[in-house]
Amino acid sequence: MIPVNNKVLKIYLFSVIICGSVYWPIKIKDLETTHFYMTIWMISIMAFAAIGNVVMGLDWKKTIVSCGLTLPTVTFIKIVIDFFIDPTSHSLWPFEIIIVFITGFLQANLGFIIGLVIRKFNKKVDEE
Repeated sequence: MIPVNNKVLKIYLFSVIICGSVYWPIKIKDLETTHFYMTIWMISIMAFAAIGNVVMGLDWKKTIVSCGLTLPTVTFIKIVIDFFIDPTSHSLWPFEIIIVFITGFLQANLGFIIGLVIRKFNKKVDEE
């Protein structure tokens, strides 16, 4: 079990709010034409993972959990909201959760690797 501290909770809640504010207002029928927003969504997960690694000094597990669970959380909230508006809108919701779970963790891993590269580069610059 990964102990939850304030840094993990802060990055998780901040990323859920930022990604949710981009995704929640989009209507289901408009999702096919909003690849731009989805790209911003994915890039923001990588950025939050890199920030968690570089600025907050989170290790791999804490960064991946805090940022990787953002997309499934945001999607689940969207599914619940849309279900109350139109109960037939998310008939394949388990697959949606699985897809965003996989993509969220892949993006968080990529962001963590970017953060590692930035940390290594900063150490080399500081040594010179």
